[in-house]
Amino acid sequence: MALMNQASAMEDTSSSLSTGSHIGNNIENLVFDQTISPEGREFYRAFVKAWRKQNDSERYHVLVYERRTDLGANKLWVEYRLRKLFSGIALIGKQNVLEKMGAYAAQAVLQGINAINADEMLDGQEIARNDL
Repeated sequence: MALMNQASAMEDTSSSLSTGSHIGNNIENLVFDQTISPEGREFYRAFVKAWRKQNDSERYHVLVYERRTDLGANKLWVEYRLRKLFSGIALIGKQNVLEKMGAYAAQAVLQGINAINADEMLDGQEIARNDL
């Protein structure tokens, strides 16, 4: 009997998660952290802080990545819909630089997203971007 109740509870949970009723239908403003170093995490924190202060940023999901390079520094980048909209190098021991870089990246990424959205809107129309 206990096994049947557990199976029933699992079915209820999985069906509510798949319909979104358990957590709500609108998941907004997700920023995924794929950083691997303390410097990467500092950049991520600065990026998220600046990102959430911007108007309209809550409508988009972005990913923050970090990978090691052969040069001894780590490369950071931010993606939206598999498009790299910002990239930089994580400087070890330069917290103030990482904070500024995170804030700059947030602005650059939102500008890039706005440009992508404008291009997508114009794709279906005969108006060229230069005509605006």
